[in-house]
Amino acid sequence: SSDDDAASAPALPRRFLLHYEFPASATGQAAAASERRAVGHGALAERAVAAAFPTFAAFPYSVRVAAEVLASSGSTSMATVCAASLALFDAGVPMAAAVAGVSVGAARFADRWVRLVDLTGTEDHYGEMDFKIAGTRDFVTAAQLDVKTGVPVDIVVEALDDARQTRGRFLDAMAATRVDMPPLLDDDDFDDPRTSSFRTPGATAAEAETAEFAVSSWEEASQSAEGSPPRQTRRLGVPRPQPKPHAPRVERLTFERERLADLVGPRGRTLKDIETLYKCTVDTHIDGECLIFARDADDARDARAHVAEIVADVVVGDRLHGVILDVREFGCIVKLLRNREGLLHISEFRGADVGTPEKLSVGDTLDFLVIGFDPVMGNLKLSRRRKSAETVAPAKGLSKLR
Repeated sequence: SSDDDAASAPALPRRFLLHYEFPASATGQAAAASERRAVGHGALAERAVAAAFPTFAAFPYSVRVAAEVLASSGSTSMATVCAASLALFDAGVPMAAAVAGVSVGAARFADRWVRLVDLTGTEDHYGEMDFKIAGTRDFVTAAQLDVKTGVPVDIVVEALDDARQTRGRFLDAMAATRVDMPPLLDDDDFDDPRTSSFRTPGATAAEAETAEFAVSSWEEASQSAEGSPPRQTRRLGVPRPQPKPHAPRVERLTFERERLADLVGPRGRTLKDIETLYKCTVDTHIDGECLIFARDADDARDARAHVAEIVADVVVGDRLHGVILDVREFGCIVKLLRNREGLLHISEFRGADVGTPEKLSVGDTLDFLVIGFDPVMGNLKLSRRRKSAETVAPAKGLSKLR
């Protein structure tokens, strides 16, 4: 049956979690909060925001948002959607779009129906409908409808349009919210939401500049105490271009699964050396995927570059770093990535084209250009004098073999 198939299907990993807490103190009470209610509202808010969460390929993180309600006179789940979206933007999560939510209610007076936008607790108690709708400017990502004695369909349809218009106002206010810039980053590290292609769809430059509910104006944000540097702020119309400095870093790399043995090395020595050198943790998968976890962004990037050198396929035209193992009459034997060896013929030394080839010694670490492959030995043919792998004339004054 379909139920059995659903039960046996593998569960997808949850990369975004939203923990919603509604203590009794939020409504001025001392009783224990209803756990069932908190679970349901948190699940609704999580579904709303998760729809805009980036894919694993674009953002290989798992994120947990903790939302605690401090006071309540309306839909706290929809407020949580707005707050979670702002928090993710501020944290540097590349969301597809900002997400906001609003609750639309309906009350009946004799034969007349009245729709209520941004429902309060009292209106919810005496009303006939509580329709929670969350989404981006263009799409609905989650909805939940509660009715008491029944509501006409046309009221529900009109509530959807009310929610769309109100959600747009909320998104304008969220895009105008300003946060402090980290002192380690410059203005150039932040995109201007008025010109960036990542601005929330539908928000014009004028709307982003004059949104009604901005937390602080530019003038207010720029004011500072006498003698102190002015505050630097940025709008949250787009996510931060990178996670905050104190956030751990994750780098993802995919490669041919046959290269996994090269990355691990004999008895795992290569992998352990990388982890020790860059103070990171490398998680490898048999399908050819590698995740690198590090506290420092530079360590994560350097470790990723090191891993990429090991697992990369060498093609003609690549520039590789290598160490000279031996110097012979006809050229040099060079050790390259993955313990592969290459031949640097004397005719490919720098200066060979003018008859004065450079002097090379065992142990020299240099950059080499791959110009071909030895079909018999499988070694790489290298060059130091060519700027590209295109065929050039032989060096003057030097024989092909020496």
